[in-house]
Amino acid sequence: MTRFLYNREHGIIIFAKIIIVNMRIFLLIPVFSLLLMACQYSGDDRGRETGPDNESFQDPPDMHTSMIALDYHGVYTGIIPCASCSGIYTEIELREDSTYRISRRYLGVGNDTTYTSKGRFRWDNTGGNIYLEDEDPPNKYMVGENRLILLDIEGKRIEGELEEQYILDME
Repeated sequence: MTRFLYNREHGIIIFAKIIIVNMRIFLLIPVFSLLLMACQYSGDDRGRETGPDNESFQDPPDMHTSMIALDYHGVYTGIIPCASCSGIYTEIELREDSTYRISRRYLGVGNDTTYTSKGRFRWDNTGGNIYLEDEDPPNKYMVGENRLILLDIEGKRIEGELEEQYILDME
């Protein structure tokens, strides 16, 4: 439905439909501007928030790792299974300065010698396992509540009948 308006002064015919279309365009400009601003996504912002000065904040670190949540410093003892002897009496002392002392005594063999070594330990990325540096594998332990669990060469928990024998308890 087109209406004609006639301006007698200037002799110009103006279409009312054109005026309505121009008004719609004028109203659509702010809507499209808002849509464009909403679509300005610049990447993966999961876990990030911005503060009042638009500075980025990371997710807080997991405070429930063994490294943070447990009092792991101390002496751990136990008898680890051995293929050629009755067992290996093992004593590991973890110190606050990230050093360790480990003593091993092979049980049931004629020689009752204790082998002792010292070094530094470091945490893995999960904050749940430690590596005894300068020790031959297996040298990785899972740190639990008042216990160390010897892990296999691949860093996995030993499973099966003897799995409980790979646990050193804190004294």
